[in-house]
Amino acid sequence: MAFPNPFKAIAGVVLAIPRAISRHAEEQRRLRELEAQRVATPPDYSDGISELEFQGIVDQAGKSIPRIKDTSIDGFVVRILVKSQSGISIWSATVDFNDFGKLTGWYKIRSENSDSNIPEAFAREVNDGVNELRKRKVENA
Repeated sequence: MAFPNPFKAIAGVVLAIPRAISRHAEEQRRLRELEAQRVATPPDYSDGISELEFQGIVDQAGKSIPRIKDTSIDGFVVRILVKSQSGISIWSATVDFNDFGKLTGWYKIRSENSDSNIPEAFAREVNDGVNELRKRKVENA
C-alpha cells in the first residue's frame, strides 16, 4: 500500500496560496475600477425623472422622517443630517443612488452611525417616491 507524499501535498498548498492571493488582488482592482467608473458617471435625467422632481422626492422623504434635519443633493448622491436620539448631536449619512447615471432602485449607504436604520428608511422612501412618480407618469401618458 502506497502512502501519499506529505511534502507534495504541502508544496501544492503553498504554491496555491500566491495564486489565490493574486486572483483576489486582481478582482479587488477590477471592483475599484468599476466603482470609480460608476461614481464618475454623471446623472442622466432622460429616463422620466427630472432633476427638480428628484429634488422634490428627496425633500419629501427627508420631511417624512422627523430626525432628518437637512438633505443636500449632488447629482444622485444625497447627504442627510440626522439628529441623534438624545438630541445633543447631529450625524451624517450619504445615500448614493447613482447606478452608472441611472436611478434604478440600487443605492449604497455610508453612515457615521452604522446602528441606525434611518439612512435605510430614507433610501426606501426615495425609491418609493421615484417608483410612484414613474407609475403616475405611465398612467397619465
